[in-house]
Amino acid sequence: MQNCYSFIDAEEFLSLESKCIDHCPGEMEWNWKLLYKNKRSSTWKKHNNLESLLKTKPRSSNIMVKPRSLLPGFDYVLSIEGYQRGASLKGRAEYKFTVNYSPSNGTCKVNTTTGKALIDTFFFSCRDWIDKDGHLPLLYEFSYKDANLDFERLILSTDYPQALTELPVGDRNNNFSLLIVIKIRDRYGAVTRRTLNLTVCKNNV
Repeated sequence: MQNCYSFIDAEEFLSLESKCIDHCPGEMEWNWKLLYKNKRSSTWKKHNNLESLLKTKPRSSNIMVKPRSLLPGFDYVLSIEGYQRGASLKGRAEYKFTVNYSPSNGTCKVNTTTGKALIDTFFFSCRDWIDKDGHLPLLYEFSYKDANLDFERLILSTDYPQALTELPVGDRNNNFSLLIVIKIRDRYGAVTRRTLNLTVCKNNV
């Protein structure tokens, strides 16, 4: 089994690949199963509707779990059995992981919501963010949305929860609106996203 990590982000796809690497002359059949438990419990339970969580079929060699299908703070065991049609030999692999909590409880703000492009300075600050799993340090990514390309352009990535920057002109077709995107990530990549809407006008000087 490939693509295995101890912690996963509930907001992202979970994609796993299984291969038979020895004594595999014929066509293989596959069967995935999922067990889960709360961290306060010692009892594993079987998920009885695995297919509802998947973008793939539970009997393919590859599996893709949809975002927000698994519960943060829960432990999971995803197992697969592979066997050849008409043969008694079977192979089995399993992947144990925990769904990571994203950073929470914090706020992000800006000193002003209006200004002139490439002249005025905008000061962004985030505070009170915590990670329930204790996966520190937190990383703060400050970006703006490029309306022309529908793309987020990174301003700064730092473990310090502040950014001081000038900004380009906003969307001329939308009253010079500029969307700021702030992503707060923990050590394993679990992310919380915050946005701020600014008005950044063209400098006519």
